[in-house]
Amino acid sequence: MDTTILFCEVCLKYISKENQHCYQCGSCTTKHGSQYHHCETCKRCVKPSRVHCLQCNQCEMESHTCHSTETKQAGILLKRKQMSKRKHSYNTAGHKKESWNVKKRHKT
Repeated sequence: MDTTILFCEVCLKYISKENQHCYQCGSCTTKHGSQYHHCETCKRCVKPSRVHCLQCNQCEMESHTCHSTETKQAGILLKRKQMSKRKHSYNTAGHKKESWNVKKRHKT
């Protein structure tokens, strides 16, 4: 067997030699060799190139620039789009139900 692959007795799976079991997450976090680190704020393991962004409240690249205003605006637009889709699907469902009732009345 290749010595770059080990078996984790806790996870019961094969992992790369560089990978370490995270007892806080309860798992081995990567399969491709880079060692992840546990972020106490996010409560999960992240890539070593990531740092916690207090403005985004998630781990991002160190060069990350937070555009919270743009992100909020994009989120609002997405929410509006989803709401219009839901409204359309309710109208479609109601229309189908009405046409079924009409057909039912004609048969009797």
